[in-house]
Amino acid sequence: MYKYNPRKKSAEQLESSLVGADRHDILKGILSELALKKGESPKQHWMIVGARGMGKSHLLTLLHHKVCSDSELSALWIPVLFPEEIRMAGDLAKFLERAATEILHDLEQGKNTIVPDLKEKIAKIRSIRHDERVDYLFSVITWIRSETKRHILLIAENLQQLLGKKISIIDQKKLRAYLQSEDALLLFGSATTIFDALHDHSHPFYHFFHIRRLNELSFDDVKALVSNLLSGYGREEQARIMLENEARLKVLHSFTGGNPRMAVFLSDILKTDVNEEMIDIMDRILDELTPYFEAIINDTPEYLQDIINTLAAYEPAQSPKEIAEHLEMEQGTVRNYLKQAKDNGYVRVAFSKGKSNFYCLNEYLYRTWFQMRDSSHREEMRWLMELMLLLYSREQIMEENRRIEESEGGCANHYQRLVKQTFEFMVSNPSFCAVIDLCAQQVGKKKKERKADVDLERIFKTNFMERLRTLDQNKLTKKEYLANGTDILVDMMSKIHDGPLALLITYSLTIPLYYKNTFDIAKTLEDYGEHLVNIKVKHGSELSKTLNFSPDSSNANDTFFMLNVALENYDTALSFAETLTDKSRNHFIDAAVMLLVIQVAYYGHINNVEHMIKSYEALQSICISTKRSSKDFRLFLALLLAHQADVIKDEAVKKFLGFIATKYPSQSLFFSLWVCIHDPESAYVQKMMAEPAFTKVVAQLQDLIATAIEQQDECADNCR
Repeated sequence: MYKYNPRKKSAEQLESSLVGADRHDILKGILSELALKKGESPKQHWMIVGARGMGKSHLLTLLHHKVCSDSELSALWIPVLFPEEIRMAGDLAKFLERAATEILHDLEQGKNTIVPDLKEKIAKIRSIRHDERVDYLFSVITWIRSETKRHILLIAENLQQLLGKKISIIDQKKLRAYLQSEDALLLFGSATTIFDALHDHSHPFYHFFHIRRLNELSFDDVKALVSNLLSGYGREEQARIMLENEARLKVLHSFTGGNPRMAVFLSDILKTDVNEEMIDIMDRILDELTPYFEAIINDTPEYLQDIINTLAAYEPAQSPKEIAEHLEMEQGTVRNYLKQAKDNGYVRVAFSKGKSNFYCLNEYLYRTWFQMRDSSHREEMRWLMELMLLLYSREQIMEENRRIEESEGGCANHYQRLVKQTFEFMVSNPSFCAVIDLCAQQVGKKKKERKADVDLERIFKTNFMERLRTLDQNKLTKKEYLANGTDILVDMMSKIHDGPLALLITYSLTIPLYYKNTFDIAKTLEDYGEHLVNIKVKHGSELSKTLNFSPDSSNANDTFFMLNVALENYDTALSFAETLTDKSRNHFIDAAVMLLVIQVAYYGHINNVEHMIKSYEALQSICISTKRSSKDFRLFLALLLAHQADVIKDEAVKKFLGFIATKYPSQSLFFSLWVCIHDPESAYVQKMMAEPAFTKVVAQLQDLIATAIEQQDECADNCR
């Protein structure tokens, strides 16, 4: 079994050892998007995000195998799988040169006729000036696409290094422009975190990728993985015994933090009893894990390394106050760092005491490794004692200690002395042992989300309305009134609910309401990007998992419908939409429909035509399902207002409306209207304006735009 390198596993091994519903869903979604229909272009570029060892290489390697082995997909795609660490790709030119070389290898295996020409083109690269190589290599890739009639599927890992550090901003802009303008190349990447280039709006790849997070494996997933690992070695009987040993498996889950790579490494321990063999196995495993943990630390900012190493060196679970004392740092700074470490999967809340949370490492095994490698802990054998306390129950340790004491040799060897020291430590330090137990028990124990509408009726009918009435509408502009109302709602939701779900509900309701009453599209898109997009990037996978279930007879279906629209889970939203009745609350449905309008405009704002189309088609389906009238005119008005406010890309809107006019001929009027508004002197427009009916529609539209702009100006003047 190759524990570190999935590239050395067969497709069958990768397939059978893939566990976790989210991983299967991601793979299924990718393969579905790659199965292009005739004349269809690739849809979107993907980024798989997860900590080291979470299975990114496993998933992307399996994807490569799937494309290669499927006759229909391999006829559409040339799959290129880069090495996990791209050491020689120091800039974009070298990256593209490596891609061209990998494509050549693939085509050579298939004995493609363009191989000689491609070799010549690659050989020519070094004779071209360095500042011209990127454009030359783009032309080579486009040529390959044209000659083979196949798209290129580029699978590259650790893009946080490439896009985050190696490729310059200028070259990133070139790469994005090429990916958007040509259909030759589809990029599938992975990264250990949501790095700056993905969420900082000043970077070219801001909101460019469709991002999917790999979550920690659940206890059942680890159970399935271990069963597969042990059964694969012909140890079906051992697998059966281990799967019946729930307590030991739960410790494994605790120790690994739901990390698949860690579970693979530790599976050997599961088949050993309390004896010296277990110590030898653990010692070997920790040595083998050294490059893994060093890579994690090297990827982590120094200030977070301090937090992680403090949790490894001192008490297994610590409050922000205790960590601050160890580091001689302000508590506020420590709390901020802990939040970042928690968001990135390095730490988690072990338990709460009073008003304070106590944090521990998400991968408890790092603590063991750290203490083993740190000379100050070697003589105490603390890491071995903690390991014993985690792996075995107190009763087992007591029984083993009794057996050793009754034996003739007594504590004659290292292992026997360890058991005795662990027993004595357990008896003399009950509070420390209790903390270790709590750290082990809390892994994978998700807080059950309360239903999203538990207190919403009370909020809208009592408390919220009472506080809203305290606002003096006569002294406030409409903008100020809405802003204050939003603040009240956010405040109330944060007190009633804990976590991103509360904010998702709040902003899903208030952002559409703000736009509906002010037509202030610029502020609406700014708020949508700052709040809802931010929630989706940071917590999208977690929230989608919470909200992804089959609709029932609950009166909360309208709430879940709106929230899935906000998260852009359009298929799930549609399944909820189909269950809505006359008793469903209109403010949730109206908010969801308006959110779809805003989403189309937002993706025009960031120049992502593919997502504009995706959101528009969801709008069409949901309006039909909820028996709402078409919102095309409302959407068109939003696009015009966004263009008027200079917050949308004209090129994106033209491409979008051109697609709509082609796919939905009945909607071609909007393409014509857009041209009339922006190029009134053209011959095409003059011809259209000769039709009285069309002239009337244009006049009405111009009046509506003028009214909306006047309303915005009035709000702005009142605010000043």
